[in-house]
Amino acid sequence: MKEYEKYSIPLIKQLEGNWFASNGDIRWYSNYVHNFTDENITGYYLSEPIARVTRWDLWNDIANLFVERNIKTNLDIGCANNHFSFLCNKKDVLSIGIDPRNDCVNSCSNVFEENFGDDKYGYVGSFKTFIEFFSKYDEKMFDCITILNFLHGADHDPNEIKQLFELLPKITDRIIISEPNWAKIGINSLTKDYKKTWSISKENGGEHYMYEFGG
Repeated sequence: MKEYEKYSIPLIKQLEGNWFASNGDIRWYSNYVHNFTDENITGYYLSEPIARVTRWDLWNDIANLFVERNIKTNLDIGCANNHFSFLCNKKDVLSIGIDPRNDCVNSCSNVFEENFGDDKYGYVGSFKTFIEFFSKYDEKMFDCITILNFLHGADHDPNEIKQLFELLPKITDRIIISEPNWAKIGINSLTKDYKKTWSISKENGGEHYMYEFGG
């Protein structure tokens, strides 16, 4: 992952200090981030019921699913401040995250170090650099890849989405995603032939599915 970040950083224009700004790489502007210090629910999620349901509750449901199904490694694309991966690692599931926003990813470095040591758990990356870098691999690198609260949204490049779904089965056995709006993207469903093994629907959030590739 360090080699990936070394490749990725020069290719992503940073918008320092503005986690809500959007450009061709940075489309996670609607993913609110909030400081955390441990695995307990933060004051923000206690006071914001929609955010609690669509993020905090969703994250914990998925982290518990990983434990139940003995999923040991995960890559979270669009990790924001990597709170989800923190909760996974607290349950002994190795999860690392990538996000285009350097300041956002690094905002959690201290709490990860305090809890898990010197290993790095958050990296700067985008869909574009992820596809470009990992397309040279054809081996299972992660038990699961998560893309949460994102793919059901707008402003996706159809070619990029096609490339993403061509790559995912090569490097992981399963994904958990919010189902894309295929009609809005302008392409036929790329998940229709996948085996759906779990689903969850949160009010005010996209419906999420686990798909397994098999083989």
